[in-house]
Amino acid sequence: MNIKAPRRLPTLADMIRDLEASPREVGHALDVSESTVYRWVNVGTAPRAPMLALYWLTRWGRSDIDAELWNRATVYQGLAQAMERELWAMQQDIQRLGQIGDYGSANDPVSQITRRFGLDGAGTFKAMEPTAHATISHSGTEPRFVRSRR
Repeated sequence: MNIKAPRRLPTLADMIRDLEASPREVGHALDVSESTVYRWVNVGTAPRAPMLALYWLTRWGRSDIDAELWNRATVYQGLAQAMERELWAMQQDIQRLGQIGDYGSANDPVSQITRRFGLDGAGTFKAMEPTAHATISHSGTEPRFVRSRR
């Protein structure tokens, strides 16, 4: 996973102002004492970890997260559309192969594919239930399975 921390952060005072939080609330959110927050405010900065934690709670941090989520959603939507186009192209290939001809060969892969994947006479795919595997019936006694010895 690619972790991106902002290079530049707003000032501590700006972040506290943006959050509309009291030093007590900030201390509670960061699990530090209220006096520690007052000390940071007097100095004008805090250690990087608390600054980053506050940043992600501000409108600027939430905006960064929203932008990242939007970008990822756009990428995944593009991937889904590409897969749809690839599926469509494969369906067209199967349709073309199905039109080549059925010469009655027992192991003809085209007829097996069209039957298996539900290609109807119009050349489009229809939803099909999964087919049950054929059972083999034996005349006489049931087949026996013998463990091999090594």
